[in-house]
Amino acid sequence: MARLRSGRLWLYRFVALGLVLGLLVGCGAPQTAPTAGPAATGGTQATVAAPTTAPVTEKKLSGEITVLVWNITPEMDKVLQDQAAEFEKTHPGTKVNVTLVPFDQFNTKLTLLMSSGTPPDLAAMPGDIMNYVQQGLVVPLDEFFNADPVLSDPAKSRTEAYDLVRFDGSHIYVAQYGPLCGMQLYYNKDLFDKASVEYPNENWTWDDFRAAAQELTITEGDETVQWGCDLGFLVGWNGGWDPLVWGRGGQLYDTNFNPEKLTLNTPEVIDALQWMQDLIYKDKVAPSPAVQSVLSQAGGPFLSGKVAMVIDGCWMLSAYKGASFPIGMTVIPKGPKGRFQTLWYAAQLVMFQGSKNKDLAWEFARWLAVDRTANEMMASSGQNCGAPIVREFDELYSSAWKDVPGGDACVKCLEGGRNGSLWTPNWNEIWDTIINPEWEKFMNGTITAQELVTTIEPRINAKIAEQ
Repeated sequence: MARLRSGRLWLYRFVALGLVLGLLVGCGAPQTAPTAGPAATGGTQATVAAPTTAPVTEKKLSGEITVLVWNITPEMDKVLQDQAAEFEKTHPGTKVNVTLVPFDQFNTKLTLLMSSGTPPDLAAMPGDIMNYVQQGLVVPLDEFFNADPVLSDPAKSRTEAYDLVRFDGSHIYVAQYGPLCGMQLYYNKDLFDKASVEYPNENWTWDDFRAAAQELTITEGDETVQWGCDLGFLVGWNGGWDPLVWGRGGQLYDTNFNPEKLTLNTPEVIDALQWMQDLIYKDKVAPSPAVQSVLSQAGGPFLSGKVAMVIDGCWMLSAYKGASFPIGMTVIPKGPKGRFQTLWYAAQLVMFQGSKNKDLAWEFARWLAVDRTANEMMASSGQNCGAPIVREFDELYSSAWKDVPGGDACVKCLEGGRNGSLWTPNWNEIWDTIINPEWEKFMNGTITAQELVTTIEPRINAKIAEQ
């Protein structure tokens, strides 16, 4: 099925336990009243002399809190449970109750708890976070962050990440921990070697990507048996379209948070989307949605071994490392106006106004970000393609990618990163009823990029105006 890949579906699963969008997260991308997006500092192996494990609160912490998140895998679910148990050991007299629910039940569970007057103290960031913020149900965390000597210091923490979660354009509404991340170019070294094609590198443009894909595509008669590339997460509205459009000098919206309108019917957007579609139907170097469905039986297009390259998210590193062939990585290619990258969230927790123990809730959220043992537990999963909020722990998270050629793209991708998520209260309705039906036609090759944007732009903007 050609349905537009939901970044919220993929990224929420990813960021819940700190695997990088928003996990993303998010449905889109932005920053306006926080500007065009934070320029993430992605230097590797940064060190900080001062320890980051000492509690900063002078209040005696006691009592208990509840933390609501969704299941990812049994192994990753255990990470947060173990972190909670470790926190209780180092904070005597406290109790952290972690509640894990299936992903598709999370929003329902949270809604029931909120309506019954018993909200969790902390929860993974819900998809309808904008509604919670606008209703005043989420605690702005600026006061906590500003008082923290580690999380408030740009030399010690990647404070640019806070701009991703200023849902009212001003205040910080989410505590993040674990790694920030973006997209990378993954490639099958065997297929490149067999074709005697040079591996992708940091100087590549999107034209270089396309040319290599053409060289690496193999047909036998009328049948394609090897594809030069797969679109991967380039088809993702929430961060896939953006790098292609930004690299051409365009913009999809005026701000990430409550945009007044989307600007899709522009030469830059049309050219970016048509370039993407042409890889499938004109150049025939990328599998169509129908072929992707067949290749999914082998784990997906790239893991099938029949695709040479894919642009995909940080959350795919662990799966791709398990391929039956050697992989390499690099940063995504550059456009005519330069290389631009979507920056996705680290793992996220929001605090609710109904919390009866905000001090303990904050200390746990903070501890996940600044404590070495907590970060060792997170990094031990080996699935973190990115760089942590707290710079001191860069070396811990590098264990996930340092054995992959070009794996430092996991950190380099943060350089020049921009917010890749769009937030508006009725976005889910816009997504499901306006974008996806037309996007399926586009990905099936029955309409052009011009026809796509001409159809959806006025309908999207009319729906936004209803808010």
